[in-house]
Amino acid sequence: MARCLGNPREHVTDGRRGAGKAASVIRRRRMLALAGALSVTLTAARRRGATARPVLGVDHAELPLRPWPAVRSIAQDAPVFSDVAGVDADEALAFLAGRHRGYPGANLDSLMGYSAADILETTDTDVMDVVYARHGSNAVSGLYRVIAARTLESLLVVYDGAPVFLALDAGHGGKRGVFFDPGSGGTEADHARRVVAAIEDVAAADPRYGGTTVRRIFNDEIGDDFGLPPPNDRKGAAALTIRNVRGAMLAHEAAAWNRAHPQAPVAVHVVSVHFNAGSGGILVLHQGDTVPAVFRQRSIAFAREYVAATGPALNATGLLPYALRPALGTGLSDDHLLYEPQFRVSPINPFTGVDRSRFPRRYAMLQASLLQRDYADGALRYRGLVRG
Repeated sequence: MARCLGNPREHVTDGRRGAGKAASVIRRRRMLALAGALSVTLTAARRRGATARPVLGVDHAELPLRPWPAVRSIAQDAPVFSDVAGVDADEALAFLAGRHRGYPGANLDSLMGYSAADILETTDTDVMDVVYARHGSNAVSGLYRVIAARTLESLLVVYDGAPVFLALDAGHGGKRGVFFDPGSGGTEADHARRVVAAIEDVAAADPRYGGTTVRRIFNDEIGDDFGLPPPNDRKGAAALTIRNVRGAMLAHEAAAWNRAHPQAPVAVHVVSVHFNAGSGGILVLHQGDTVPAVFRQRSIAFAREYVAATGPALNATGLLPYALRPALGTGLSDDHLLYEPQFRVSPINPFTGVDRSRFPRRYAMLQASLLQRDYADGALRYRGLVRG
């Protein structure tokens, strides 16, 4: 029986860990331990040599934000998207407030259902830890590469070789000193980042994946902090919001490219890399019926392809302490949370006045969480970026 599926602190914007109510609903264990976050892309501002400017008290039309259009053509059918990993909290709020000159028409609803998306829970974290302990770093690196190859191959199958921008997230982590979540077993964040690095390496080295362009939507060098006062400064919620804004920016750019180049469309697909705890199997969380049907279909198709191919491929390495099986019988679950969170603050959002307890619990990285939208709305209102 699957014991724990998904991480409350990673996926719930307004919740905390709580006890489960059914056989498939149980807390994820967590330890404060190792797992240093890997360095990732420097911010766009640093690359430009610019100094970050606060959102409040400035003329947003004058912010030194990336120019529009952000997509520039290096060939008639080859778009190049922005390096959104450098987007920080202020720029994310400007996007959601509709004040980012690089993304005309963006607003709070841009967070919701902007692309196909899946959350990978390939093995329990302790499986990776055991392989490392028994067989060493080369062996566990081999598992990372299997996961990477199957991720890219699944995209290739779903999109039939058409151009795809992979908006790639590594779950948990964050900037130490601001907000850092090591994930399950204290090592999940580290494993997830090493899988991301493997995906980037495989995509760059294998011409089969030439149509897939990887863009990170996490950045452990940027603090996930909207400056909200305690106890409402839930930085885990900020992290999810900022990561989704980066993905939404890519989707906005893709939509602009597709309008201008209908003969050469591109797609955006979000993949959030995680590991599990106590499931004993492989699981992919896919989108539900709150996103556009085309995104849901692609999400489910990816999940099925990934589960069908990745479990056998990992088992064939002979390195795992036990044979992976599909968790929950199929290895698939939709965007409804597999546990029941509890509020750690009042269920009423003090900035929006909304009773958050009435919202269904859904995974934020699958772009269907009304809790996340309400959290972002509260941040905008607190920072004076919206009225009413």
